[in-house]
Amino acid sequence: MDLTLGFMNMKPRTKRQIDRLIIDREKPLFISDADEVVLYFAKHFKSFLESRGWALNLSGYRLDKAITHKTDGYYPDKSVAQSLVKKFIRQETINQKLTKNSKETLERISKIASVVILTNVPEYAHESREENFKKLGLNYPIISNSGPKGSAINYLSKDITKPCFFVDDSPFQIESASNENDKLISIHFSACEIVKKVLPPSSFASYTPERWSEIELIVKKEIDNATK
Repeated sequence: MDLTLGFMNMKPRTKRQIDRLIIDREKPLFISDADEVVLYFAKHFKSFLESRGWALNLSGYRLDKAITHKTDGYYPDKSVAQSLVKKFIRQETINQKLTKNSKETLERISKIASVVILTNVPEYAHESREENFKKLGLNYPIISNSGPKGSAINYLSKDITKPCFFVDDSPFQIESASNENDKLISIHFSACEIVKKVLPPSSFASYTPERWSEIELIVKKEIDNATK
């Protein structure tokens, strides 16, 4: 596979952010999504909507047709729904909370692998995401992406011969990453119970753990196996 062609699909701003990173290429690489993996999104968004007279009723892995009026049950116009999502991201990205056991597990993983956060947070909220991570004591580089993450993951992991891991709740991102890198150890995971109930399975995932403690065991096992 000619990986150079894959890099062409990456957004210029994503490539610039990766180019500024200094990664120890002698260590394993652990790439993680942010929303619903390290930080709660749906849980927080639900509270945000309820404070404004709306409800979140996820019936599938998407936000459209998930927002309804609390009193009348009607769906908002597309423009209203999009406005609510954008307002939440602008106002609340800086206040998102840690998922259960994510911080302490990442701290332990960071001792045996380089940790990078690859998130599809909009560009206008990138600084808020960085600020939020700092407030939470998460000192890992954050790369903002848009669309499929496969190309960015390839670029991040080029020249690394040790195990490379990728964690995401989206089955579409797991597929994108796995299709472009057959050596990647892909971990399909959400820490949010609201999302877990509607999360489609991924046939492309190497692992589908239920909790962060399982992710830590997977990382240790794969690194140990690679050294044998």
